[in-house]
Amino acid sequence: MGFFKRTNKTTMKMEIEKNDDLVLRRTTELQEQRQARNAEISAEWEELRRIPGQSRGEIARYLAKKYGLVSPSSVYEILRQQRKEGGAL
Repeated sequence: MGFFKRTNKTTMKMEIEKNDDLVLRRTTELQEQRQARNAEISAEWEELRRIPGQSRGEIARYLAKKYGLVSPSSVYEILRQQRKEGGAL
């Protein structure tokens, strides 16, 4: 590793807007898509939990299937992260 400089693989993108100002993006497009998806999951979770008699496990399985998540526990992890970040929950 002596002579070679390591570069960050997740380099920030510079974009030029119509008024020719440079904008430094703090998140990648994929991160923005995930944040939007997670916000939707969180909002839908709250909506479904308001229905009397709904099972948390069934809601988690439904949301995991709807959003293509690997497992229902991924829904709980997303909800935990949303709470931590001060999201909808």
